[in-house]
Amino acid sequence: MSHEESQPARRRPAQRPAEILAAAERVFNRCGYDRATTREIAAEAGVSEGTLYNYFPSKRAILLALIDSTAESWRQDIECIHASTLEDAIAQLIAARLRFAQEHPLTILTLQQAVLDPEIGRHLDAMVTRGQDDLMARFRALSASGALRPIDPFVAEEALGSMIMGLTIGIELAAVGWHRQPLSPEEIAHALADVLMNGLRARPEEKGTSHES
Repeated sequence: MSHEESQPARRRPAQRPAEILAAAERVFNRCGYDRATTREIAAEAGVSEGTLYNYFPSKRAILLALIDSTAESWRQDIECIHASTLEDAIAQLIAARLRFAQEHPLTILTLQQAVLDPEIGRHLDAMVTRGQDDLMARFRALSASGALRPIDPFVAEEALGSMIMGLTIGIELAAVGWHRQPLSPEEIAHALADVLMNGLRARPEEKGTSHES
């Protein structure tokens, strides 16, 4: 083994912001936002507190960056909605957001801080508004192409966005035993995409069928 191979891999400065944010998530989930400190976040990330401040001037700045990261993930998921496989794409979007919530359980914490801290509230509101606009734009395009029936894009966005928000909160509550989550993200997503796209009314071929085992 060469001398270079025997040396531990050096961490690149470009990786540090992501490492600090990942560490902050763990600390926030372990301690809560109020009790978390930048010193503890720095220790979790394996950097000095001074190094942390080179990238994020405050604990609030870290949470704002986490909100931005969530927004970017949402934007990327929306871009995957295409008319050719619309119902499957909607299901994939829902499943992706549920998996994201499982991996990054910060929705409830962020909402709490948005109520308590006006700056965080404004930032979150701007993020949510951008996400709503992106989803409405996609629904407008799908409606114009004939893939969706004419419908107010705001109503379509609210139906899907509110569904995902509620499920996201449910996943976080399930982690502490306050919410029943009997299905996988994929199972939930496909079932809800079917309801969203096809409604609750029985289809002609389903009327009169028995559900008895």
